Amino acid sequence: MRSQLATLRRIMSIYGVLEELRSADLLRATTAVHEVQQAIGGEENAACSARTEGRLALGEGDRVGWTASEAGHLAAGVRRERLEPIRQERLELNEAAREQYLQSRLKREQMQRLIVRAEEQMSVEEGRKAQAESDDRFLARRWATGPRR
Repeated sequence: MRSQLATLRRIMSIYGVLEELRSADLLRATTAVHEVQQAIGGEENAACSARTEGRLALGEGDRVGWTASEAGHLAAGVRRERLEPIRQERLELNEAAREQYLQSRLKREQMQRLIVRAEEQMSVEEGRKAQAESDDRFLARRWATGPRR
């Protein structure tokens, strides 16, 4: 039973390492999603800034400034549209990494419960064995001294 328990503990350590790897994968995937979202946010800010500059240029009667800001606004919109498929792809990868992490964590927790049950069973068996040995010693002494009346 002890060798089985040692084997279970070794397997448990493998599941623990696997969980750590999956956790690192999830962290990388989440970071990749945040990077793209920040880039999209930057492009949205650039577009908003270009719009504001265009309004100011119109207010001053600067037709060239307005045209330049309009071009900046359009360019930021195009860059944002190009980033959107990347964001979607990274979101999907992030979801897959999250599922793998949750599965590895579940497997590790199941293995932990199995080890706890095995330890409890071993403890009960050792207690029974100790009680049986104690009973045998008691009966052996009783036989050695003869029955009491």
